[in-house]
Amino acid sequence: MKITQLRFLQVRGTRLHDGAVNVAGFAVPMSVYPDRQADDMFRAPPALGASIPMEAIFLVIETGSGPSGIFGPISLDLARFIDQRLRGLLIGEDPHGIQRIWDRMYRANISTLGATLMSAIGAVDLALWDLKGKDLGAPVYKLLGGPTRDRVRAYASMPGYANDPACAAERSRAVVAAGYNTIKWFFRRHPVDGEAGIRENIELIRCVREAVGPDVELM
Repeated sequence: MKITQLRFLQVRGTRLHDGAVNVAGFAVPMSVYPDRQADDMFRAPPALGASIPMEAIFLVIETGSGPSGIFGPISLDLARFIDQRLRGLLIGEDPHGIQRIWDRMYRANISTLGATLMSAIGAVDLALWDLKGKDLGAPVYKLLGGPTRDRVRAYASMPGYANDPACAAERSRAVVAAGYNTIKWFFRRHPVDGEAGIRENIELIRCVREAVGPDVELM
């Protein structure tokens, strides 16, 4: 079995805005620049019931008549990098030789090491593990050494849900009622906002803490 093709699957669609998510922005590194705050922090929420466009790109590694492996979503820039810099290192390779393929990708691009290269290698690597699991009829965790636990703890990540403390408290109570005991909230204010921004961030977490009690972990 050999790798015969790499292709990229682009999926587009919409979802209806139900009023829960996409109602608030949050601080990101670029938020320190005033001309970027409108994009990164203070996005106007869409109208209730509006269609929100969604798009994703997936990497697919094919083996002709054999199984294929898939990973994603990945960015358009990452897809271009994989297509232009890694494709030639993969075609004709045995997809089970994951360590060999990883080493070839790394060595061929060692002069351009950085986040893009390592993210691209990671995407290919995960698609190959998906392919290998399908070919051997086994979940990947078994191929990687087997289970070390029988349960995995989950937490609720809340980007885009709220910045208003009262609304965040309400959302947090709903999440805890759904069974989560750990929540990650995202601050709206950043260092450029100074002491006032710090106080606003603290107020957000104070309201969430009061809403969920002392036993729920907050991030």
